[in-house]
Amino acid sequence: MRVTCRSLLFALLFFAQGVRAVSISGSWWNVANDIFATNSFVQVLWDSASGSMLPRAEHTAIWRYKPDQQTGYYAVMWHAPNTGSWDFGTYSYGTHPWPGTDCSVNGAGSGQTGTGSGGTFHCWEIAGIGGSNDYLSTPGVSPGVAISPGEWYVQIRRVRPKASGNCAGSWEHRFIPDYLNNPSFEIVQCGTIGAPAGGNPANYFGVSDWSTNSIGGSEETLYGVLRGVQMYDAYLSDADAGTEAGNQFSNSPLTAAGIASTWYMNQNPVPTDWTDKSGAGHNPTWGNANRPIQWDSTLAAPRWGIFGDNDMMLMKVGF
Repeated sequence: MRVTCRSLLFALLFFAQGVRAVSISGSWWNVANDIFATNSFVQVLWDSASGSMLPRAEHTAIWRYKPDQQTGYYAVMWHAPNTGSWDFGTYSYGTHPWPGTDCSVNGAGSGQTGTGSGGTFHCWEIAGIGGSNDYLSTPGVSPGVAISPGEWYVQIRRVRPKASGNCAGSWEHRFIPDYLNNPSFEIVQCGTIGAPAGGNPANYFGVSDWSTNSIGGSEETLYGVLRGVQMYDAYLSDADAGTEAGNQFSNSPLTAAGIASTWYMNQNPVPTDWTDKSGAGHNPTWGNANRPIQWDSTLAAPRWGIFGDNDMMLMKVGF
């Protein structure tokens, strides 16, 4: 390793501001660029067939995601039947960007201006939970929130059964798309959970397995950078979820509730290693032979840098 005077000066300046210099690995889900057309169907999953799936009825999932600009639908995390067909029932639960001309909603919180596979403007959504719904906000809250491609997001997704209060007699689904910068905006929707159509339920990151286009790709892709994946088989409180969301590097939970319910953790997943680092043993499988591309210094933006709260300053320090 060769450390230059200039790189050392920059590193010292950032250290003086209390920011750590670290090596960040991750998976670059570049599935829209033609160079990676053969990798367009990329999916890492946990399913009932393998005997390992995050419980649909109650869970907390946290991840860090930098979406890149693409046209049409995205798919980040789903609970859905892994059958190749869309489930029009009440089982599926997705959290992703949604294409529309704006983030306006009706009284139920549903998006009103969908542009489908041709859309280039996107809003955060909860999808599914009772059919082909696209919820951009909590009922009575308007409008939804637009995404900013190229920015990092810390996202928290939760679900729990409710016996009283909001969603009494059904399940409360909650999604905070931008916890660090806009923690007060949360999409909250109620819904029952039916049997998965066709069986073989799964939870997964990446492409929606039912949405394959004519050239062998898929228009519902993650398309971006994903890291910091944490999953718990319980509903964490606001305080506990917030504390765990602040954990950027350790594969050990920070709260008692997190320790008691850890289901999967891998803060720095790479294409060759998505294994569960929590010790729970919930290792995923891949949808097929395709893999995401690991973003490193040979690509346009190096993965070595200074990583702060929600910013990645892609600066190559003396390498």
